[in-house]
Amino acid sequence: MSVAVTRLPELKPTNSYEVVDPPLAHPRLREIAQDILNEFKASVFRVGLGMSLPTERTSWEQLVRERMERAPAEVRARVSQRLKNVYDNPQLRARELGRFAELDLTHPSVLLNVQPPRAQRAALRQLAQLFKAQGSLAFHPEVQLERASGTDLRPQDYLHTRVRFMLDKVYCVDETWLDWPGSDEIGMGGFSVDETGEVEKIAAFTVSNDFDTGETRDFKPDKSVRTFSVKEGGENWPKVYRVTLAMVERDWGDFPGWVTSLYEKVKGRLKEYLATAAAGVGGAIGGPLGALVGAVAGWVVGWIVDNIIGWIKSWWEDDLIATKTFTLTHAGPRATFSGQARSPVAKRSWIGGTGEYNTFSYWELLK
Repeated sequence: MSVAVTRLPELKPTNSYEVVDPPLAHPRLREIAQDILNEFKASVFRVGLGMSLPTERTSWEQLVRERMERAPAEVRARVSQRLKNVYDNPQLRARELGRFAELDLTHPSVLLNVQPPRAQRAALRQLAQLFKAQGSLAFHPEVQLERASGTDLRPQDYLHTRVRFMLDKVYCVDETWLDWPGSDEIGMGGFSVDETGEVEKIAAFTVSNDFDTGETRDFKPDKSVRTFSVKEGGENWPKVYRVTLAMVERDWGDFPGWVTSLYEKVKGRLKEYLATAAAGVGGAIGGPLGALVGAVAGWVVGWIVDNIIGWIKSWWEDDLIATKTFTLTHAGPRATFSGQARSPVAKRSWIGGTGEYNTFSYWELLK
């Protein structure tokens, strides 16, 4: 499949930009993302209510079961009761699950056979035309794009060859549990996505074993969370890099590893969803629709994963404080941050449960 690429004319210097938690603005994309989110929710109800599950390890249910089994018994019991209260109420069930509320969720393979709604199949054909005309939505609006055919770049054309995401410090605004005697044990971890869509786990690391209100964990030297090579993905510019981090007070068992698997599952499901929809309108996973998948997959998948994490946090991940996705649009092989190799240090607020923390982070370009 031949896909047009973007390239900056004459390799002139330009600016790169960081975006935190970019919104999913297009209403039809939100409909697609919401439907996949509801599919995940349905799997949680099936697992939590003890329904018969499929044996396929790649199913939603097995992914959910893996995480729920790591929760303490009292948490699982509380969640099961809450799920039952919602499931037994037709109005609440419809609000949580959308069209999945109408399915017989007791059937073991019910979610293995789900197809996109007919109305969304037609909408996807229109989306393909829309994105073919307007290009990718995944880039910062101030980055100027120019459609052209790619040619080989020479080593000297690259001002920098790597970019990395750095954590400067973490400040405890208010420790969890209302300053109850004892200190917070705070950890972080997550996953990254490069310009090719490759997902890599960010192993959990300890921020502090003894965090109290008003204290700062100042990394010395600053912590390198993930480094990317800008030479991957060919000469498709700009290049988009994502780092998703979760902050937890204590971990029931490798949350970063689980959320990495979650991302891979959502990404695969979205591709299946779009391929099925394309077949439903007489198309194929190529041409304009194939370009659509590549252009928006990271954005849509990120939105779904963030909302899944937010939803399960409200149900049973009591020790998960918050998650954040940091996105860099690297504009070109000679792009900088207004002439600097480092972006401005960005302060982000993390609020969850009864705790609040601030992180200070930046992106850095390397030779």
